[in-house]
Amino acid sequence: MNRDHVLTHDYLFDDFVLHANGAMSFHGQDVSIPPKELQVLITLLESKGNLVHKNFIIDKVWGDNLVGDESLTRCIYSLRRLLRESKNNRFIETVYGKGYRFCKAVTPVQRQRNQAQGCKLAILPFCDGERNEAQLLHARLMDAISSRLHAGISMVPAVLTRWQSLPDDLLVLCRQLELDCYLTGEFCQDGDQRLLTIELVDALGQSLLFRETFQPGTNEMWSQQMDAIAERILSRLPQPSSEPVRPADGEVMVSHVMARRSLRRREHGDLSMAQQYLQMGLMQDPLHVPSLVAMAETSLALAMQGAVWPVRAFSDARRSLEKALSLAPNHATALSVMAWLTRLSGDNESVAISLLHQAQGQPGASAEVCCYHALHHIARSEYDGALDMLQASLARDAGLAPAWLLKLWVLYVMGRYEEAHDFALEQLEQGQPAPLFQAVHALVMAELGCHDQAHLHAGSAIQAAPDNLPEAIMQQWVGAICQQPGEASELLSRWLGEARTRYCCPGLLACLALGLGEEIRAGSLIRLAREQRCVWWPLVKGLPRMAAFLASQSPETCWV
Repeated sequence: MNRDHVLTHDYLFDDFVLHANGAMSFHGQDVSIPPKELQVLITLLESKGNLVHKNFIIDKVWGDNLVGDESLTRCIYSLRRLLRESKNNRFIETVYGKGYRFCKAVTPVQRQRNQAQGCKLAILPFCDGERNEAQLLHARLMDAISSRLHAGISMVPAVLTRWQSLPDDLLVLCRQLELDCYLTGEFCQDGDQRLLTIELVDALGQSLLFRETFQPGTNEMWSQQMDAIAERILSRLPQPSSEPVRPADGEVMVSHVMARRSLRRREHGDLSMAQQYLQMGLMQDPLHVPSLVAMAETSLALAMQGAVWPVRAFSDARRSLEKALSLAPNHATALSVMAWLTRLSGDNESVAISLLHQAQGQPGASAEVCCYHALHHIARSEYDGALDMLQASLARDAGLAPAWLLKLWVLYVMGRYEEAHDFALEQLEQGQPAPLFQAVHALVMAELGCHDQAHLHAGSAIQAAPDNLPEAIMQQWVGAICQQPGEASELLSRWLGEARTRYCCPGLLACLALGLGEEIRAGSLIRLAREQRCVWWPLVKGLPRMAAFLASQSPETCWV
């Protein structure tokens, strides 16, 4: 028996995508997966995290072939290698003596029919009737429908469907021929009457579109009957749309979900990966609003990472957001990001507040929207309000890495070091946090006097993200707090010397300069942060030592 699967979704898990056509990719690169491993993977993904008994998998994948547990064990071993499974990155959990469970979060993305491409129809052989009668009625219906076809409707030749007989074969046929609809006919006996039931089925969702039962009558009546049936069937087929349709909607959604997952996680390399996914998706559909908003968020996050100049990031983000808001004026996340961008750009603050209020007025604020609201509170030194918004964010998405980071940062700025340390330990229990989170935790440990642990966390952050400037600055900042500056002063001189040719996060460098007692350099860096619109500046200016320094300066000296 053919036990192949048909997928109506793309499945996204970790950095893999299993496409509806059975192809798999990792970070956008194709991964070759053998048929048996593919079928085992699909069976596990469809279980939605539940235990799948080994006998069920064997029956599903190998069918009537006599195989033992060792065949499944070898298949699972091969699948684990394909998924790059390691001790700290498990995909498949073995429940000994019972079966297997897929232990990664799985996101299904529904494939949508492109109505502009019309409808492809297959008429399957009629069953349970006398062979000659069934074939003749099938042929008459094929003739009746084919003579009435119009633009946007196409039919599959009968020769391609002739051998279809089993439900599994039918699902494979739908996938291979990319059917939109199929039509079945089944004879049955009702007393002395012989009846024929015709059903029209949506191949994508396997839902019934049309059903009619009638008595075929004599040969002379068949043509007239099939003509009437054909008219009714064609009226129920999905009609091609005259509206412009965005192409490859499924591919766009896959790219967007993978990018959003990287933005949510913020591990080393995730921002570059998010950018690549979004670029791929927007090439397919330049008007996909969620992807436009995510692209703006990625641009701002890259500026915070020190990877791009703020002016460039602001320009790219504004262009994406303006396009998104022209298409969806009430998109809450777009409004929130635009409000934050307006504040960062030094534009009229009343405009930022207006955008923020407009976003707050939209129903169902997401975790990301709450994060952006928290940023505004931080910029205004309203730290209790920021914590409230971050709690609301984490209540909506407990795994949102930017919310973790901002909460830890706010607790650090407020001097609530013990509470910050306890919160960081809670996150460590859930898994390895992002490198920047580790770097901020190192600052907390340094303030608590746990110098060895502070250096350990700072070193771990650098090891995880060796190219990230904020983590490097915070490592030297930890040394300054611990009265072990090492090469911090030399690095500060080097970074300051490169400040005109390479973006150097001057807001963070100003904190390092103050930690080293170099107030003249701190003042220069604060002026540079104002000039370059440093993304870090609204976050660091409320630090006690920074606030005290600013209070001692004239408004012309520093950006207050």
